[in-house]
Amino acid sequence: MNLQLDGKKTLVTGSTAGIGFAIARTLAREGASVVITSRTQQRVDNATESIRKEIRDAKISGIAVDLATPEGISKCIEAVPAVDVLVNNGKRPIGVASFSSPASPPSTFRWR
Repeated sequence: MNLQLDGKKTLVTGSTAGIGFAIARTLAREGASVVITSRTQQRVDNATESIRKEIRDAKISGIAVDLATPEGISKCIEAVPAVDVLVNNGKRPIGVASFSSPASPPSTFRWR
């Protein structure tokens, strides 16, 4: 497969396991420069190491960040100010804090 991603900067959120990890690995294999995220540095380190072992010339890096918080979003933007490809694979959309309560309807969504 040739996705023509050589030299493209990609950010894959929630990418240290499961489908997010598979996407990050595939993008790295296709020549993209990949930034992965997770909430813990250990998971980021394990995932980047695993991809580097499998793909010797992988351009892979990662940041430990909680994208469900305003601080985490700011940290991510500072670390990766521009991307060509964004794969938002987090548990909830970037910037969405939460419902007011588990029984609240979507109209009470709060954006930060």
